[in-house]
Amino acid sequence: MTRAVPYLLRRGRGDDAALELTAIGRTAVAVKRTALDAPARGTALAPYEFSMNDYFQRQLAYYADAHRDQVNSVMHIIGNPLLFVAVVLPLCLLPVSVFGVQTNVAPLLVIPALVLWIAWDAAIGLALVVTAILLLFVAAAIADRVGVFWAWIIAAGLFVIGWALQILGHQFFERRRPTLLDKPVQMLISPMYIVAKLFIALGFRADLAAVLQKSHNQTPLGTPPYPVKNGVDVDRTA
Repeated sequence: MTRAVPYLLRRGRGDDAALELTAIGRTAVAVKRTALDAPARGTALAPYEFSMNDYFQRQLAYYADAHRDQVNSVMHIIGNPLLFVAVVLPLCLLPVSVFGVQTNVAPLLVIPALVLWIAWDAAIGLALVVTAILLLFVAAAIADRVGVFWAWIIAAGLFVIGWALQILGHQFFERRRPTLLDKPVQMLISPMYIVAKLFIALGFRADLAAVLQKSHNQTPLGTPPYPVKNGVDVDRTA
């Protein structure tokens, strides 16, 4: 600040320079007092700490805000497992040996998603691990009983049906565009949302119930963030 004095005086600003220096000085004193008083008041000036669970709950609330219709929810409950089997079925055709254990590529590529789900929420993640194992067995059983050609045909059919359920649910019932179009990570939140709703229905996870309830209270049901008009998404800023 002292270096600014000659510069301001050389500019010939006179009283304006004095007033500006006074304001700068007062601001510096206020910032210093805030920093010194923060520990006494218990105010945290520590760096922002990233929490996986907090991140998951924010994403869950974002997802829930665009998935309120019951019919659309049921279509997602059916469509999500179909899409999972459709993706892993062709991978079950690729055998691989891991530490002497004969398996296929499918479980190896699913593991990163399972780890991420557990990191976001342990209980929901473990439930999804069990679900994924069952669906992997289903996909492996189909791959063992049909040839390569029919495995691809079945996978393609399940893929089309799964996405059709998702799209039709949003287009005709939810009347909101899928959240994954704005945030691709929402594709991983979708199965977690289904399990979260199941836990809540069984009387567990009051914390997630509060998150979903808060999300529903933020935006009235009649004013969706991404309304659909004449089959075309309408931006809320339009």
